[in-house]
Amino acid sequence: MMMLVQSGLGAGSWSVLTGGTADALGISFGWATSLISVLVLLAWIPLRELPGLGTVLSVAVVGFAADATAAVLPEPPGAPGPVGYLLLGLLAMAFFDALYLGAQFGSGPRDGLMTGLVRLTRLPGTDTVARDRDRGPRAQSGC
Repeated sequence: MMMLVQSGLGAGSWSVLTGGTADALGISFGWATSLISVLVLLAWIPLRELPGLGTVLSVAVVGFAADATAAVLPEPPGAPGPVGYLLLGLLAMAFFDALYLGAQFGSGPRDGLMTGLVRLTRLPGTDTVARDRDRGPRAQSGC
């Protein structure tokens, strides 16, 4: 996450929220990450989402890892540096997201918020997701 942020070439919406919160409160990016995660978990209560081990670890580890990475990651060198940080950051996010999703230890705070809202609101498109899930992997790949 911090490679994407420090590249200066784009960050996800949650990272933008976290950066603004960190600046406004005078705390580190990692502490702001953990604070927002706890606040989002409070929103799970009316959604009746249940946290798992992965949820708790996400709150505890992601903020710490962001601060630890920021402490050792130098500014991107020269003109190609930010592009390298962006590409490496995207690869790292894809790899660690695959590990996190594959472990199936419960959703992270933000993911649980989204799945809870979809489950309760039954917004358009959610029936397509369920139908494709029930038809198997070939339907999900578009075959």
